[in-house]
Amino acid sequence: MAVVATRCRHTVPAFIPFLLLTGCFLSVEGGMNATWIHPTIGCFGFGTPCFPFCEGAQHETCPGQPTQDDVCEDIYLKANLGQRLMFSLAATNPTPSWVIEATPHCNRRLLPAMDTCAPTEITVSPMLPLDTGKACCGASENFAMSKTIRPDLSTSEPGFMVMNPFPEYLNVTHVTLDWNITDVEDAGVDPIPLYNISFMAAYGGLNNVSACTKTMFVRICSAPIYDISPKASAMPLAGSPAAGMMMSDVDCDDMVCLDTPGMQNDMGATHVDLKMGDSDVLAGMPITFNISARTVNEGNTVELLVTEDPGLPIGMTVSEQFVCGSQQVCRTISWTPGPNQVGTHMAYFVARSFGPGDPAQAACGEVYSAPLVVRATVRAPQAMWVMPAEHVEEEIVVGTTYSAMLTCQSNYEPRVQLAGGMESMGAEFELVGVEDTDDGMHLATYRFQYLPQRGEEGATKSWSFTCGDNQGIMTTAPRTITLSTRLCIYTVQEHDTLQTITRRYHLSTNWLNVWNANPTMVLDPDLDIGAGKLIKVGPVYEVKAGDTLANVAGQFSTTVKKLLSVNPHLLAAPEAEIEAGEEMCILACTNQPAPSMSYKWAYDVPQARMPMSYEWECCSPTAAGLRTGWFGMACGEQGSEVGVRRGGGGGRENAHEGF
Repeated sequence: MAVVATRCRHTVPAFIPFLLLTGCFLSVEGGMNATWIHPTIGCFGFGTPCFPFCEGAQHETCPGQPTQDDVCEDIYLKANLGQRLMFSLAATNPTPSWVIEATPHCNRRLLPAMDTCAPTEITVSPMLPLDTGKACCGASENFAMSKTIRPDLSTSEPGFMVMNPFPEYLNVTHVTLDWNITDVEDAGVDPIPLYNISFMAAYGGLNNVSACTKTMFVRICSAPIYDISPKASAMPLAGSPAAGMMMSDVDCDDMVCLDTPGMQNDMGATHVDLKMGDSDVLAGMPITFNISARTVNEGNTVELLVTEDPGLPIGMTVSEQFVCGSQQVCRTISWTPGPNQVGTHMAYFVARSFGPGDPAQAACGEVYSAPLVVRATVRAPQAMWVMPAEHVEEEIVVGTTYSAMLTCQSNYEPRVQLAGGMESMGAEFELVGVEDTDDGMHLATYRFQYLPQRGEEGATKSWSFTCGDNQGIMTTAPRTITLSTRLCIYTVQEHDTLQTITRRYHLSTNWLNVWNANPTMVLDPDLDIGAGKLIKVGPVYEVKAGDTLANVAGQFSTTVKKLLSVNPHLLAAPEAEIEAGEEMCILACTNQPAPSMSYKWAYDVPQARMPMSYEWECCSPTAAGLRTGWFGMACGEQGSEVGVRRGGGGGRENAHEGF
């Protein structure tokens, strides 16, 4: 194209400073020509009189004026997801107004009689890169097809605003590109292609020389996108797209999950909570979750970092990052909160996208995401007793197992334990079962059992238990079970008879003493009494001031050895005084030889063979000091009251019950 003449006639109107419409019109060989006037590479700013359509022109007001090649260079713009991108450009027919043309350029001010006009037209052709074919970010809604724009059709179409700044002339077409770029939540996770939009300008569609094709490349960038798993819901993380994200197929009622969507603060940081169901996490519970970072900036690399300040909670570990998708890396985080970590803890992560690229071509470059904050509140434990409601005090019998249930309630796993590391002292203690309540609490029931043995008569033992959680964070006030083993009463074991019990406890074979203490028991000394029944071997005596083992034994016609055999709690020497008020079991009338076997006949032979009567001359010890009635006999004691036990036909006279 040869330049014939240049002549500057107009300046930019003050009310349209963004259009570089300085009128340096030219006539060209070969007819009319359309040329670009905005935007202009190399101009000094809006309002500066530059002449981009004067190829190679040197004007005194525009030193260093760019060439037409400069004007036709590709334009690179960079925008972020969620932004609004606006960009204006204009074209004109620069044919001088004094040139009379067959088809005028519609300068009605100068040529009011001319009705036929050929306005400058701009054709827009949006295209995607041929090597990707991907769509994103609202481009298809705004730039679905090519379109031709004319100044006499001042209108707004999707993605474009068309304006005719000089209705009188109709030879300037001004177009503003207006693109509301999709938010990141709706963009997906595929790399975003480099968009290009081509603009071509021609004068009235006539067979003339058109302006060069101006191509605008739009690079859409984004900070790295986070994702997490396992999720407590199907909702994506706040600020992240739903499409292409990691899904969870776990039951978050029984394990710790990330409670999506979380929330974003005013600074863009995303906060998400670790939850187990609807509750906070528990101390001592292993927690594992994954965080990923993905970049959609084409050609970039991404990395996921832990911020140095504040860093991670004590004990939390993070794996090395590993590739887990296209332009995506993941890290696995593990943590078991300790008993001393009740409260809220936070871990901060940040993602970085970076890569090579020519800044002149609007490469995205290095981009950091806002922090991702994972917050975990370790639940404060609660614990309380369900039963027993208060301390327990019970009397027990040698040979009979005592059993009690203890139930503890906690929002952790309930735990009942012996307080202070005390010994079990022969007791058995086991968990029966755990059940959940509707209010999110748990009930643990334990069974306590104790079997008192021979040699524990008169002894008192106590066990203290605490109700708490399995982490030992909280314990309640203890509950105490106090058991006192009764004197002079025992549990009949399998196959026991009056004979075996007499030998075991009286250290003799005089079964009549045991029989006298249990008048409703079986009459045959060799007959099985029945396991589990309780049997008395004597009365209980309350020690008086001055009593010793020796004088008590003499008073009740027994021996010190026999007294100690059923009173293991007495530690005094035979002649030492026993503390007044102490209780002891008395085996009265047990210092005499066993009776003749003929005494059995009155009980186990048919009535016709029983003797009409039998006689046993004994003395009845003084009953003073005995807690219960007693009529066992001992023979030959001086000062004793002589009594006669008579029996016949299987019956007895003067039978007294009192135990």
